[in-house]
Amino acid sequence: MLGVIPALIQDDPEFSELPSLVLIHDGGGTTINYYYLGDLERHVWGISNEKLIDDAAWPGGINQMARTYLDLIIPELPRGPLIFGGWSVGGLIALEMAKIFSGNTEIPVLGVVMMDTYYPSADDAGRDKDMSAIEWGEATTEESKKATLKSLANSAKFSQQWGRDARNASTKPKLPPVILLRASKSHDVSDAKIRGGKQRSGMGKSST
Repeated sequence: MLGVIPALIQDDPEFSELPSLVLIHDGGGTTINYYYLGDLERHVWGISNEKLIDDAAWPGGINQMARTYLDLIIPELPRGPLIFGGWSVGGLIALEMAKIFSGNTEIPVLGVVMMDTYYPSADDAGRDKDMSAIEWGEATTEESKKATLKSLANSAKFSQQWGRDARNASTKPKLPPVILLRASKSHDVSDAKIRGGKQRSGMGKSST
């Protein structure tokens, strides 16, 4: 979901003292899937990619995106511990943000949550097959499909470069704990159920 960046996805004053969770967009460039999450009992922020189809927008790849997103959230979020996270390529960007923030005492990063994030290999030819298997909603326009596929292709390219840079790095920064969540099966958001007044839902039917 594009618009205000960062966008407040969940506002929970009752648990306002808990560390905020900052979720980075998936390969499609939006944060729409995070709006289907159940109540996480904390403030949840989302960062979307307004330049999702621009080939020349991020010459520095994931590292540049991470630094730009940190510049966006620092003035907006309250001082205190943060948790970074993201679905698919968003997990890599979140990890890069944690690396950049390592050692920061004013805004410590307590951890990184990676959702269905894969470690990019030197040959990601299989990604094209994954993109062709996307199940589009009936209301999805051809323009939206084209933009999403373009963003996915850019994300795959950025991920490959990030993987090469990570393998060739001479030093390894100290990172906070990292949790990887992997879906065991797909779940259509239309199957979401309301339990106890709170929505419980999966992340979506197709991962990107």
